[in-house]
Amino acid sequence: MEASLSLLAVLNLLGSAQALLLALALLGLPRRDGVANRVRAVPFAHVLAGGALFRGFASSRTQAGNTFLIDDAQSFALAVGGGLDVRAGKHFDIRVFQADYLPTFFGSTRQDNLRLSFGVVFKR
Repeated sequence: MEASLSLLAVLNLLGSAQALLLALALLGLPRRDGVANRVRAVPFAHVLAGGALFRGFASSRTQAGNTFLIDDAQSFALAVGGGLDVRAGKHFDIRVFQADYLPTFFGSTRQDNLRLSFGVVFKR
């Protein structure tokens, strides 16, 4: 089973306006690596499906007073991409890189996102 949890936080401070945007994506599908135990570097490709959560908070100061806006939404999310893992031990790999196209579908439009990552992969 392959699972991916991503959190994106953006803080925007412009003049008298402040905004905090949080996007969370939880994706997963079964995965089988037959060649992973026989070679040291394993390229991979995957398609993951799941959901995304968006939370937004904004405030603005004007002469009339403070204005606050809070919004959240859920949507279907998909990740299509791949990368390269290097075997570092029996129970973990080093993910040299991973690149995914991550579309989300908030509202009536599609948002096209690109996710680049690296890290450690824990195996059973």
